[in-house]
Amino acid sequence: MSYPTPVAGLVIRYNYLWDKEKSEGFALGSKDRPCAIVVYHSRTNDTIVVPITHSPPELGEEDLSIEVPAELRGQLGLDDDAN
Repeated sequence: MSYPTPVAGLVIRYNYLWDKEKSEGFALGSKDRPCAIVVYHSRTNDTIVVPITHSPPELGEEDLSIEVPAELRGQLGLDDDAN
């Protein structure tokens, strides 16, 4: 299988492990989800990703979240189905 070169801004499918899942003892996320690559270091292959979700931020975490604009969601093939 061929993978694209990781670059900041690329949206990938990734098994993201939420902090809540980790604190409950899970080693893997509950499912693969779209994630955006924020940082990629080509020499070390270190990659930082952030999850893209329909769920609104939990109370107190509003400052940690940004909404993906509708036009960009469409370009990325993401739906508008808010939970």
